[in-house]
Amino acid sequence: MAEQHQTPENEQPFIPPYYMLILALVGLLVAVAVLFTQPTFSVVGWGGLGIAALSLVAWVLMAPDQAKGVLTGRIMRFGGTSLIVTVVVLVALIAVYSAVRGLNVRVDLTERDTYSLTVESENAIVALGADPTVPPIKLTAFYDASGAGQRDRDALLFEDYVQKSNGKISYEFVDMDRNPLLADQMGISGSGQIFVARVNEDGTQDTENGEMVNFVSQDSLTNTILRVAAAGDFRAYFV
Repeated sequence: MAEQHQTPENEQPFIPPYYMLILALVGLLVAVAVLFTQPTFSVVGWGGLGIAALSLVAWVLMAPDQAKGVLTGRIMRFGGTSLIVTVVVLVALIAVYSAVRGLNVRVDLTERDTYSLTVESENAIVALGADPTVPPIKLTAFYDASGAGQRDRDALLFEDYVQKSNGKISYEFVDMDRNPLLADQMGISGSGQIFVARVNEDGTQDTENGEMVNFVSQDSLTNTILRVAAAGDFRAYFV
């Protein structure tokens, strides 16, 4: 019997090309998960994007006819491009999100500006930041293990205080379970409470003249910041 030889076109690849598409989709799903569950797009997310890109390149090299068919539209009628379209859309969304985050663009869509300063608060904090006689102010926020979600939400508002004060206001998160002595020193008794104090020239906080805020209410927090900064009974009133 004559020996049959397989032509390169008939040879089956060791790894089916569609495995690369599956791997690309998995990489994108990992990147999307990191995007929407982590505060920053970490190395895990970039790794997922890298795996997705390399897998797509590998698929093109392993199945050039399929890739050409996608580009020419010959397999469009079989729905073969649906996965590719999904991949492209996800990549575009991640790229746009990363670009916007890099520009530090934030829009507060809550009705009461929960995560950004109101106009009244912003005007007061901008004036405080521009006053050279006002010392730096530090917000020390305490949370327990169950307060991680609240801490992440509060961070958005705290960042607005930092930016609008031109860095004169700073903040720090403290685990009250791991640092009970500091919590006691500042009169903290529950998760979510904030201690507002001046920062001395040596970098320490003026805890004797500081004030504690029971919860993150923007009006009460701004008023407390202004009182501590003025070292008196000054109170800001909001419309």
